[in-house]
Amino acid sequence: MSWKPLVALVLALLNGVQTAPAADDTGPVAESWRIHWQRHDAVFASRPLISSGQREYFAQLQLAVPAEAMLALLLDTAAVPSWAHHATDAIVLQQLSGNQFLVYSRYSPPWPVSNRDLVTKSRHWHQDNGIWLQAEATPQLRGQSKGYLRVRQMQTCWFAQRMGPQQSRLSYLGYIDDPGSVPNFIVNPAQAAVLNTTLDNLINIIQRYEPAPAPTWDFSAPLEPGYCQRLRQVIDHFPAFGKD
Repeated sequence: MSWKPLVALVLALLNGVQTAPAADDTGPVAESWRIHWQRHDAVFASRPLISSGQREYFAQLQLAVPAEAMLALLLDTAAVPSWAHHATDAIVLQQLSGNQFLVYSRYSPPWPVSNRDLVTKSRHWHQDNGIWLQAEATPQLRGQSKGYLRVRQMQTCWFAQRMGPQQSRLSYLGYIDDPGSVPNFIVNPAQAAVLNTTLDNLINIIQRYEPAPAPTWDFSAPLEPGYCQRLRQVIDHFPAFGKD
């Protein structure tokens, strides 16, 4: 996949580009989506968070892989540095149940952003002819690491919908409230660029992943879907490509 250059991306973030209607949900956002780029098989957009002035990101991609391959990749913590931009390592601290994990990861972004670390609790399930994975920061579940700033607020949701035997539509929604003192006009373009590269890496590496076996992904949806409910609402309302 060919992404827009970083300079164009920064200019789009600072000056504004095409906007789309916001989803009809109740969350920490106040403005419409800003579309950074869009084509026939992919879209990447963001909107501001009221709480911090940073941004929530949405991406949707058509992939020539089965939906289960997404889960196989996301559960492979040893592979995280190969696709998550600036990640140096990730380990499973504890498997809480068959589909719930506590994971610790570290990141070394370039100056002026210092090292960050992250403790996340994830859960995945099968619903709507696809696989969902939700993760949120749980900073209190591991002590502070020397030389790292702890990310304290983060939520993400991934949804891989089956579109055919070897076709899926991958949707992503997420935000990270950066814990440092770098101003938002630097943090926001940097976060967008990191996610842009991360998606590029994911597309390249996911082609090599075999589908996860059914016992790995065939779990019922939680009673409270949490942040993934926001992604469901965004998918329903966003004027993205490929709607049936």
